[in-house]
Amino acid sequence: MSLVKVQLSPFEVQLSASEVQLSAFEVQLSASEVQLSASEVQLSASEVQLSASEVQLSASEVQLSASEVQLSASEVQLSVSEVQVSASEVQLSASEVQLSASEVQLSASEVQLSASDAISRNY
Repeated sequence: MSLVKVQLSPFEVQLSASEVQLSAFEVQLSASEVQLSASEVQLSASEVQLSASEVQLSASEVQLSASEVQLSASEVQLSVSEVQVSASEVQLSASEVQLSASEVQLSASEVQLSASDAISRNY
């Protein structure tokens, strides 16, 4: 057996103490945290081992027939008419979405009372 000599540079080998040593608080978990009581760790044989009848499902239970597993194309694929809402349903016509300028913008004559109207009402 031959020996292989590996040399690492000091930069690679030496990690600063702050990198290497985690504080005792970080490293050591209290015994209560680390050790679970025997009653917690060990499940009784009756709990761990399921009887063969419980573990193994019969072939008839595991394998669903092809008719159960595979949905027919008619069940899986919704027809184009079901999936795609027609353009007429999705897109509201420009007349529905966009209120005409005449509806949205009240004319200056409606919003702003002319100076003559305001003055005539005050007098």
